[in-house]
Amino acid sequence: MIVLGLTVVLGFGFSCSVASGTGTSGAGTNSTSNALTSTAWRLVKFDGKVIDSSTFARTPEVRFWVGSKVSGNDGCNLITGTYSVQGDKILFGNMAGTKMACMNTNYDNYNKFLNRTDKFKVVENTLYFYEGTRELMSYNKK
Repeated sequence: MIVLGLTVVLGFGFSCSVASGTGTSGAGTNSTSNALTSTAWRLVKFDGKVIDSSTFARTPEVRFWVGSKVSGNDGCNLITGTYSVQGDKILFGNMAGTKMACMNTNYDNYNKFLNRTDKFKVVENTLYFYEGTRELMSYNKK
């Protein structure tokens, strides 16, 4: 079952191609959603804390694809789903993922934070996710 799930998730992620988006990321940033989709993003800060090797089993990453698809990992499992951008607003749709057993429980919180994210901005090489004005997570270009 896990192998089938991995095959589906990996097949989905690698069958997509990167393209530019149309939204902007808000005042004071240098980016449109094109910058969002132009790279993979590696998590560097989570819930106000810089992450280290003890925070997650592996470093969470996200990649935004053409057609409003998103894929990556949550620090344990591969994830895939949808997103929509309008201006500096971002909403994540239904997310699916593998169900590997993980010793670290932060991956559950990571997925909850994705669901709570409603705004983003890209400044130079850093992507920020917010819930209102509260920064939830930040990523660096990979």
